[in-house]
Amino acid sequence: MAKTILIIDDPRLWRMLLRRVMSNSDHTIIKVADETAGLQVAEQEQPNLIFSCLLMPELNGFEFLEQRRAHDWTVPVVVLTADIHAQIRSDLLELNVQDVLYKTIDTTAVNQSIVNIRGNN
Repeated sequence: MAKTILIIDDPRLWRMLLRRVMSNSDHTIIKVADETAGLQVAEQEQPNLIFSCLLMPELNGFEFLEQRRAHDWTVPVVVLTADIHAQIRSDLLELNVQDVLYKTIDTTAVNQSIVNIRGNN
């Protein structure tokens, strides 16, 4: 059964790249450009997995994760970031994100995140 994946990132290029990496999957892919729209889409569509950028103009990734917690959402989130500091990764993992991927797209890691949701639901 196809799952729904939400991609939240402000640069169109990153949304397109992630979509391209996922092009061989049969999942429904929804792309939005900011965290506020991401929250709305997540509430409406109830995706099975969210890929979200850490640094966004309206609401940063930490604030998005707090909103996720406030709504009691259990959907897995993979955070995308160019920040390679170990403390940032550690802080994000403490917020129960599924993974932190650095903004060099590792197609194997993206595809593994998708495989991981197949066992959920």
